[in-house]
Amino acid sequence: MLNFKQPLTLVTCASNCLIESVQFWNSCQFDAQSLTSLQEYILLIPNNLFDQWAEKLLLSLSRSQRKCDAHFLVFSSALTRLNIDDFPNLPVNVNVLCEYFRFATNLKYFHCHYATFFWSPSDILIFQNSITNFKNLQKLTLCNLDLTESPLFLEVVGKQISNLKELDISYGKIPSHSYKKVCENFLHLEVLRIKQHSEEFRTITHRHVMQLLTSLLRLKVFDDDTTVWSCILPAFTQLSKEMYSDLVASIQHLTIYQCSEVNVKFTKKVLSVCLDSRIFKESSHKKIADVNTWLFNNFPELQLIDLRLENVRFSVIERFFQTKHVGWRIHSIFLSKIPLNLINFEIIGKHAPNLKRFEVINQLTLNAMSDDRYIAPENNERLIEPFFGHLVHLSFTGAWEENIMCLLLNNCFLLQELILKPTTISGTFLKHNPLRYLRRLIFDTSHLIWNSSDQETDFLRRVLQSTSSLREIGLKSRPSKEWDCLLQQLKITNCDLQVLRSTI
Repeated sequence: MLNFKQPLTLVTCASNCLIESVQFWNSCQFDAQSLTSLQEYILLIPNNLFDQWAEKLLLSLSRSQRKCDAHFLVFSSALTRLNIDDFPNLPVNVNVLCEYFRFATNLKYFHCHYATFFWSPSDILIFQNSITNFKNLQKLTLCNLDLTESPLFLEVVGKQISNLKELDISYGKIPSHSYKKVCENFLHLEVLRIKQHSEEFRTITHRHVMQLLTSLLRLKVFDDDTTVWSCILPAFTQLSKEMYSDLVASIQHLTIYQCSEVNVKFTKKVLSVCLDSRIFKESSHKKIADVNTWLFNNFPELQLIDLRLENVRFSVIERFFQTKHVGWRIHSIFLSKIPLNLINFEIIGKHAPNLKRFEVINQLTLNAMSDDRYIAPENNERLIEPFFGHLVHLSFTGAWEENIMCLLLNNCFLLQELILKPTTISGTFLKHNPLRYLRRLIFDTSHLIWNSSDQETDFLRRVLQSTSSLREIGLKSRPSKEWDCLLQQLKITNCDLQVLRSTI
């Protein structure tokens, strides 16, 4: 008997059969009695499995693109996580959707990134009136929301959901007077995100941030990052200048664009910082040393450093890695528009031994032969060095070659998430590292040219046969018939996938 590493569990089989039954009902128009029986059957799904089943049903219905009400079957007291973005892209009446909210009395996480249903002020008002059903809600994400004509929305949400710990209203149109509503009605908040795509759409000022920091005293994470500027450090600087002496929120994470003097009283609880490219634009040795000194003078409890670098000379990055007390604290790195070759990746691996997350957009053509230190893969014995051994998340887009792929993947035995949009896939992929703990694979073939149409399936089959923990695969969007064909081909591996989703 074959010993499959991913046995098809009875629970997964039963869950898939139930989803197929819903789709069959959807296509055959079951009568009311049959529908009632199906709803009662769904109530038998154990609470600890209901969220997983609900997500799979919504993804399946979304791929089939059938116009039906089957997606409302997910609403029950067992539902604790709801992502509206997973609903089929169909015209849904907001009033009907909000009517079903009353069944989700134990919902703890509500996510809507694209605000699919909340386009108009009247839609927002309907949702506002139905928010009373979410008494147990702990995390609310409502991105891209226009609140310019809904002045009471945040006030109502804050008053009705007393247990709310996290609020994300990023990328929306937030009137400046709304921040006062947040100060007054979200006193239990621990995480607040108000990010924007650019400075053009930002309405928050450092004065607003000062009010939030001095009102929401439980706040630990406050993210107003626009990839251009953040008001939090300037707000701390201003509080220092004004000699503010009352209680202030103990922020644990900061995004930093510029080094400025600040009273350590306000930053002593900061555990992690994200350093933006602006800090590294000046390439002198003295400047890099000053950044290091400033960091540890103002953040005495600093444990983790994240780097978000774009269009920065790698020599500057290397000097920062080599400064005192930095390397082992580097937790995540994002690199974009920076020419990278094998030697550069070796330097990163050597000087950031505890790196957990690594994201690279390397769309420039590699020219490793231009580096005098380049060594051909077959002769490169340095690749056996155990770099990237603590990596749990790797995202790579663009140009790479076999020796770089081996350097990044050969020793990251703890990797849990792999996001690939590469130019090539080597035949030696998985030769040295079976990715046994990989749970999520996102694979985009936009930059890839296959020699045959079966190579993508062969690649996926190879991953499925190697890893023993994979539960989700994300692939580039394709017609529903191609999804069905791919699913049939993947069943050959007898895998226990919980989610097969479209990423685009």
